[in-house]
Amino acid sequence: MSKFFFISCAALMAVLAVAFYLDYNREWKPFELAYYNHFKTPGAIEEVKQLNPKGANEVERCITCHVPDIATIGGKVAAQRLPLIITPEKRNPQAHPDRVTQEMVKTYGLPSQYAGQPIDVTGCMVCHNGQGLATDKDAAHRNLIVNIFDVVDRGSITFKNNCAQCHGQSGEGGIGPPLNDQHRLGFFNDDYYYDCVFYGALSEHHLNTKMPSWGAKKLFGAESNQKVSLMVHWIRHYQQPLTFKAP
Repeated sequence: MSKFFFISCAALMAVLAVAFYLDYNREWKPFELAYYNHFKTPGAIEEVKQLNPKGANEVERCITCHVPDIATIGGKVAAQRLPLIITPEKRNPQAHPDRVTQEMVKTYGLPSQYAGQPIDVTGCMVCHNGQGLATDKDAAHRNLIVNIFDVVDRGSITFKNNCAQCHGQSGEGGIGPPLNDQHRLGFFNDDYYYDCVFYGALSEHHLNTKMPSWGAKKLFGAESNQKVSLMVHWIRHYQQPLTFKAP
């Protein structure tokens, strides 16, 4: 009995030790600390940061790694410090907009209520999608759109020339299923869409359909792999990651 009790206690201590280690060494911590150290942030507090986009029901934690002091420095300065993954000497202060403009609303389909609003008000998901509540890299960057401007500018041409005849000019569907359906976008991840676009009717998801095998048969030409990825992000750009409270 005493031997069993000793083994049980040892196992419990081991589990607690592992749990404590994992909790203390969270994946977001090195990124936040690197930010604080580089920008010599006064009074920095090591913790998960949250932002509630204005008028939205969602809460996002993207700022924890990318710009944890955005509430203090504001959107204009924060834009000059993004993205964190680019080394300081290569950062272009104009590379990331500090606000959502009316032109961005019109061209890229961003919420009209955010026109003129700085990024410390709109948050990140409105442009980049992703999983706002996650604090580990893989989960947070699931279904991520890194650069919505590039996706829309280049993707619109590829989509119009190759996909719109079946899926509709605005992704509303036709011969093929709708791509702008929020339920489908919320259910399927980017791996599913990549499989669909790359393999088409060769995929188990689209057997016996008319879906072309854009990647497997190199139908996009020499840049088939890149354009398959571009189309996956194009589909994802239809998703509306934020839901807004009733006025």
